[in-house]
Amino acid sequence: IDLTELPVSTKSNTINLYGDIKDNDGIELISVYLGDDKVVLLPSTKTNVPLSVDLTLEENINLITIIAKDSKGLLSKQSFVVRKEG
Repeated sequence: IDLTELPVSTKSNTINLYGDIKDNDGIELISVYLGDDKVVLLPSTKTNVPLSVDLTLEENINLITIIAKDSKGLLSKQSFVVRKEG
């Protein structure tokens, strides 16, 4: 999971999650969560998937988690915290 760096805090209502998900065995599924809510579910059969997702932030703390599952069932996970300031 190779993403552009996200800000630690922002006054913006939305941020763009942008980058690439790569796996030599092939990517089966990409999930993006904002807190406990799944906001994106991308099935795939490729080894390199570009990711570009606009996320609407909640006030205060936002936990953003990306989970990628490869064709062998192995998971890779990356999490970020972005604070939305009012």
